[in-house]
Amino acid sequence: MAEKEEHNTSDTIEADVELLYEQGGVYVHRNGSNRNEDSVTVGLISVNKMRNDVFVEWQPGIQTDCSTSEHKTDPDWTQVSTVGYNSHKTNGCNSADGTVELKPPDTNRHLQISFDVKELKSYKLSKKKEGWEHITFIQRDGTTHPPLHFHAGGVPRFIDVLRQYVSVIRSCRDKHLYLVGEHEVNALKKSFNELQLFREQSTRLVNDVYRDPYSATLTGFAKVRNYLWENMVMQETRPREEIADILLTDPENIFVPGLSFRKDDDEPEFELICCELPSRPNVKRSEPLSHLEWNSHIDIDGRITNVDGLKEKIFKGGVCPAIRNEVWKFLLGYFDYNSTSKERTELRKKKLDDYFRMKLQWKSLSQDQESSFSTFRDYKSLVEKDTDRTDRTYPFYQGDDNPNISVLYDVLMTYCMFNFDLGYVQGMSDLLAVILVVMENEVDAFWCFVGLMERVVSFFRL
Repeated sequence: MAEKEEHNTSDTIEADVELLYEQGGVYVHRNGSNRNEDSVTVGLISVNKMRNDVFVEWQPGIQTDCSTSEHKTDPDWTQVSTVGYNSHKTNGCNSADGTVELKPPDTNRHLQISFDVKELKSYKLSKKKEGWEHITFIQRDGTTHPPLHFHAGGVPRFIDVLRQYVSVIRSCRDKHLYLVGEHEVNALKKSFNELQLFREQSTRLVNDVYRDPYSATLTGFAKVRNYLWENMVMQETRPREEIADILLTDPENIFVPGLSFRKDDDEPEFELICCELPSRPNVKRSEPLSHLEWNSHIDIDGRITNVDGLKEKIFKGGVCPAIRNEVWKFLLGYFDYNSTSKERTELRKKKLDDYFRMKLQWKSLSQDQESSFSTFRDYKSLVEKDTDRTDRTYPFYQGDDNPNISVLYDVLMTYCMFNFDLGYVQGMSDLLAVILVVMENEVDAFWCFVGLMERVVSFFRL
């Protein structure tokens, strides 16, 4: 009876195991106790799926020990398997009678490798001078398995199968080392189940995300309208009188002025949301801040008074172009409203020295230094591309050899040295281009740009 139950259990386990990958002729090389001896163990590597877990296993086969004699042996490898062996040459590890000394597989059982891919921390992929590749697995608990040598090739196919179930990135410090990301599938499934966002089973949804994140994401966005209808409207968690009429309307009959839904002819599984914006309201602005009004806000020492009233005036009407050069320095944080004229003069001298010192830092880099400074090269390439795209229809930047383009480039590169963590992000040149037109001075434009970026930096962090 017990034997029958054990047999049934074994059959059930085998039925739950799905073979994803299998390859023979994968070797483990070991050094023998004698310096002139080495040991080669052939085995079979496989990737198996048991329920929701994926395992990598290597099973040893028959082993052959080859002693290196004083006479040179042929470098070709002798292939040995559990079925039989085929030698490329006859002078391998043969004994006097021409036979090969074989050890039973049981002596190699301690070499067996088996682990769940969730336990994999990294693997190292190297190529031997003989021509084949070998891979070393490192688990999260620190266990490092012996290298597996693929004499007959097949490593790319094995890696392709492995990448279907783990997230892998190449180490920036070691080109042979590949890091495996934390396995968050179970946590993601639990989140989907608890949130109840989708009708699909969480297992299927998560597998779709891991298998093809791009298509799975677009499919999810395509269902957003139905999701809002089913999960927010139908539940009616709020009283009827507090729910907008549009949310109580069938999605097919929703009417919003200027808003419509239609099928995409190229991709019929998606819907296009078409929106015609209403005409802009006619807003009447007040007169811009004049030179006389600006002077009325400056006291005898040069401090700015009634700052709130001044900002409200500028908000409603802007600033007269003739005094923008002076007013913007305060609005962008270059000068403090409470500073005196003398303090601003001293500050500008200091800022002038600071700017050219930072500019000299990147200007003085040699080609050898720049070739070893990849981040700087990336910033420089982006700045060159964006400054060349500056709107040349504006008179200040017209012409192929316009010196203002060079100033724009220098200011942006100096900002990279000032804030190297952020560096340059596409779009910064458009902001600086306007400031430079108003300031007409390289140093003033730089420090006004610094003040502006302190306020909007969150929009540029990637």
